Amino acid sequence: SLTLVQSTASLSDLNDFQFNIYPNPAKERLRLQTELPLKHVDIFSLTGSKVLSQSYTEEVEIGMLSKGVYMLKATSNDGKVSTQKLIKE
Repeated sequence: SLTLVQSTASLSDLNDFQFNIYPNPAKERLRLQTELPLKHVDIFSLTGSKVLSQSYTEEVEIGMLSKGVYMLKATSNDGKVSTQKLIKE
């Protein structure tokens, strides 16, 4: 007989590619490490409001953000999207 296993999708299941944020926790600026060329970065509060949106160059300036936990969404040049938790000190 066939058994269905139910699982909840975690954020990592929804990611098209892997990336690392460093440093994390971060204070003033951060960099992203990934094998794909990145085009855009969005940072969201945990309530879902977008607090930062910029083209990705070498670094992302986050000094203006309040301390706390955010979700960082990275978009690659070919439109793949990946999200990861960011801690702002």
